[in-house]
This record gives sequence, C-alpha cells and structure tokens, in this order.
Amino acid sequence: MRRIVFIIMLSMVLILSACSDQSKTENDKQYLFYGEGQHWVVTIKCNGANSGEKASMTAAYMSNIEDLNGKDISFSYGTAMGTIGSMPEHGTGNKGTFFVEFQDNFLYPILGKPKEKVLVIISTYNKNDKSNYSESIELKQYMEIKD
Repeated sequence: MRRIVFIIMLSMVLILSACSDQSKTENDKQYLFYGEGQHWVVTIKCNGANSGEKASMTAAYMSNIEDLNGKDISFSYGTAMGTIGSMPEHGTGNKGTFFVEFQDNFLYPILGKPKEKVLVIISTYNKNDKSNYSESIELKQYMEIKD
C-alpha cells in the first residue's frame, strides 16, 4: 500500500514539475525528499537552482481518515544544518492530505548532500480530551535533472 502511494505521489510530483512554467537550465535540478511513518507519508519538493525558490510539502494520512476528526494537525520540520520551523495548526475536517508551500527553500543548504535528511514532526491535538500525539518522520533526498 505504501509503495503504491509513493509511486502515485512521485508521479504527481514529476507531472507537476513537467507542467511548471519555470525557465529550465542545464543546472536546474529538482529535489524530492520522501519519508514514511506509521500513519503518514510525506514528500517535500524543491528546486535546487536558486535559494529564493519555494519548497512545497505534501503529507498524506495513511490510516483511517476518521481518526483525524475533531483534531488539529501541526507540522514541524528541521535539518541537521540548523534550519527549523513549523506551520500553524490545520483543522482537518474530512481531509487526509495536506499541502504546504514554504516562503523560501529552507532546504537549500543541504541540497546535493544525500546523507543530509529532513525531520518532519506531525502532531495531532484532540480538542475534546486535550490529548496530543506526535509522529517523527525522517525524509531522504532524491535528485532529478529537469528536461
């Protein structure tokens, strides 16, 4: 199941990259970070040509979507190079996939260094019983040359 989701998410990223309206150069490389947790699959996509480029993250919940009802979701991230941050809480409703676009490419210092990884922490907060649950997911990077 997770392999199928990975293949689908990777295909979506590649299709979206091919359809983008960015100018392409020989040095224009696309980086994809991927990781799986117990309940979540996370991908981060970014362009390595310019540190001013935006990065985007997709997080898909792989368990029973009803488990998220009445909970707020927050995302925190970090790299070994010292880049850290978080996104505000998102109410879930009945969605299981979240898309976040970052203001800039916080991954720029680690691009092209395959041993460097990104840690994403996804936290859920249940308003009713005030309980918290967090899941840490380590993302590995992959590189692809754009055509």
